[in-house]
Amino acid sequence: MQYDNDRAIAVLAKALSVCRGILYSARTGDASQGEIERLLESTGEESLIALMGQDTYSHVMRLSEALPKKDRDTLLSIGDDPY
Repeated sequence: MQYDNDRAIAVLAKALSVCRGILYSARTGDASQGEIERLLESTGEESLIALMGQDTYSHVMRLSEALPKKDRDTLLSIGDDPY
């Protein structure tokens, strides 16, 4: 199970870094629509399940959903402020 957890952490960390990369490209206008679509597809549920397995993906999603609201707000940097 530790290997599965470590793999899930590695997959999610890599997905985060790839997402940050495309956001930087989008900010400068260098990201193409195709790149954005491929990123959305590659970080979707089906792709993540293929990379980490259904059981580990489900476990990770339960952990994510259990994060306190404070942690989620910190990650989003929005607190109670509307967009």
